[in-house]
Amino acid sequence: MIDHVADPAQDERALRVLVAHRHRGFAEALAERLGAERDLEVVALCTDTRKLDVILSLERVDVLLLDWRFAEPDARKEIRWMRELAPGLRVAVISSTDGSPHAVAAARAGVLAWIQTSQSVDQLCAAIRGLSRGEMWFPPSFVTAALSELMRDEVERDGSRDLIGSLTVREREILRYLVAGLTRSDIARELYISPDTVRTHVHNLLQRLGVHDSVAAVAIARRAGVTPWTPPSDVPHST
Repeated sequence: MIDHVADPAQDERALRVLVAHRHRGFAEALAERLGAERDLEVVALCTDTRKLDVILSLERVDVLLLDWRFAEPDARKEIRWMRELAPGLRVAVISSTDGSPHAVAAARAGVLAWIQTSQSVDQLCAAIRGLSRGEMWFPPSFVTAALSELMRDEVERDGSRDLIGSLTVREREILRYLVAGLTRSDIARELYISPDTVRTHVHNLLQRLGVHDSVAAVAIARRAGVTPWTPPSDVPHST
């Protein structure tokens, strides 16, 4: 459901805020409190995620206060879609948790603030104003979780690159074909070698990578940044 609550007399320079939360009572109370601030204007409140596109298409929204559950299960996709509908939109999550389990997913999705419902309204208002100045607002536990996961990812990426570096030139070539999704028969045709030769190369590269199947080898390759093989583009012959 959508309620338009903007005050026509509000200062035109006020930050325009959209409250999107599943709990209507909470959304209404929050909208009323934010609306009391001279420099904040709540343009609407939404309790149905399916209606968000309508508001973002019709209203100029500076800051979206978003119930994280609205963005699940694919937060990156959902929030990217919201920001495409409203260029310049700043997204702040409102949640009862500190966001630690979702830290990296939220950061990659473009969330600029994670505000707990236990924080005061004054802190919430300060976070909203900070977003307008290009600031971010996250609990310390959120930042710690995000940095820990990113560092862990970097260590795994470095390890994957070292493993890829142990492959021969031919094995790396065949791995690129595997990343592209080609079968061993396909690879044999592309390289003009026998399927048995491909099978031998795949067996060897699996051993060097310390894995038992091509799926695991492809996962390592992707972490290491190996690009998939692409067929050469046709070059027109001159006449």
